[in-house]
Amino acid sequence: MSAQGKQTEERSERITFAPACVGNFDLVKFKLEYLQELLNEDSIEARRQRKNIEYLINYYKNGGKPPEPSQIIWLVDGVVVDEMPRGSTGEAIWREAVCFPLPTLISVTFAHSIFV
Repeated sequence: MSAQGKQTEERSERITFAPACVGNFDLVKFKLEYLQELLNEDSIEARRQRKNIEYLINYYKNGGKPPEPSQIIWLVDGVVVDEMPRGSTGEAIWREAVCFPLPTLISVTFAHSIFV
């Protein structure tokens, strides 16, 4: 066998099956943990978004469901609004959405956006 063939064989022996989603994943629990961590941060972002974060924590603790992948919940200073706010008036705007695939959570920033 050639050297290249041996290298390919060695690499293929090291590869193991790693499914994208293993076991049950509690999205609400993850969101609550993420939001609580964000609320506890001492950052400008966390202070600015405090009302929105507190609203979402309350929403999920009281049985609220995450939006469907095609839906977005818009919050402005802790109040749910029907559509994306237009223009910048200085309020803290939060875009709550679920991005897939899950649970590749590094890519799922729960889509909170800050508009300055």
